[in-house]
Amino acid sequence: MYYRNDLKFYIMLKLQAETTLPTDFGNFKLLAFSEKEEDWMPHLALIAEGT
Repeated sequence: MYYRNDLKFYIMLKLQAETTLPTDFGNFKLLAFSEKEEDWMPHLALIAEGT
């Protein structure tokens, strides 16, 4: 889980989805994080293979 410290409150993001994304530039891992499962616009992380 990810904790973000703002001045007045904490935001806790949970991993909602994870997949492998093959491209012409190599394989990437795509992670989607959100506060709630029903969030329609999650935060995304794109991670290059081998990092």
